[in-house]
Amino acid sequence: AQVIFLFAPVMAVMALRNVPEIFTELQHQMQARGLHAASLLAQAQGAPSLEMQLSDAGLFLSAPEVQRLQKYLAEVDVPLLTLILDRNFGPTRQAMVQQVWDAVAGSQPSVTLRTIMNQFNSAVHDKVRFGAKTVDQLDREMVMAFHPRGPEDTVTGEEFMGVFRGISVGYTPEVDGDFEMMLTNCFSVAMANAAFEDMLVVKTEAAIRLKLLEKNTRSYGSEKGVLLKSFKSVDPFACGFVDEAGFAKALSLHGAFLTASELRLLYQRYAAEDEAAGTTCVNYIEFVEQFWERTSDVEYFATSYEAGFKKSAMMDTKGAYGTNLVASLRG
Repeated sequence: AQVIFLFAPVMAVMALRNVPEIFTELQHQMQARGLHAASLLAQAQGAPSLEMQLSDAGLFLSAPEVQRLQKYLAEVDVPLLTLILDRNFGPTRQAMVQQVWDAVAGSQPSVTLRTIMNQFNSAVHDKVRFGAKTVDQLDREMVMAFHPRGPEDTVTGEEFMGVFRGISVGYTPEVDGDFEMMLTNCFSVAMANAAFEDMLVVKTEAAIRLKLLEKNTRSYGSEKGVLLKSFKSVDPFACGFVDEAGFAKALSLHGAFLTASELRLLYQRYAAEDEAAGTTCVNYIEFVEQFWERTSDVEYFATSYEAGFKKSAMMDTKGAYGTNLVASLRG
């Protein structure tokens, strides 16, 4: 009994989750809550304490974990909801949602919530197909995700993007396939086409450019040298070429962690055949020049940014780099 008593406090300490594990646990709980989980957490932001915010949203952590999370949020000075949402909603998912919005709204700047719900087929959602929820339950969750809008209230493209940014929490951030399948099935929109791939490349490049700006410099223009230096650091023989692994590593040095589909598509756009080696590689000097030219185009960058990247935690709290950049580009 004495041995058990002595080791019990140690085991209790070990059971306390670290910050990444806490975010993973919250994500799992939000996934279980449903499509409207992010909306519930947003509505709870006015609660006087973090513990009450979580409780009001139907999320629960132990008291020590709440304290640990509270300390972390104070250090990074970023709202909890922003951190949770930004973990899951990368360029690929933004491009997918944009394509759904284009199919739902056409050329209109806004549509009613009723129009959206008329095109959302809950019956083919996995949770309904496998008996976890009924059609009525899922429809109710979707309507609640758009809170506080009623059926005849209008929804803009930016608001639509924001709602699905929240819905995205229910899908693991490492793989986009399940999220794509949900959108494809429920809205009857085919994602795999050249227009979608072009849009994804645009958004991925814009996201990389913003990461470079956020992490490495406060002055627009110096990211080009920083990016080139990153590629040189993964090219020990100074040959001027990198394979797909080196390409990914160079981009990851600045926090530009891409999903497999994003990386593959971007790499294929710039890679060339190495006939001698029987493989492909990227001339990174040419890549940096082309990347720089494409993302320096005023309308290219501004449009990509305004399509959803202004929601990132860094831009919300570290000086609004993206907003200032677009403003400077547009003069």
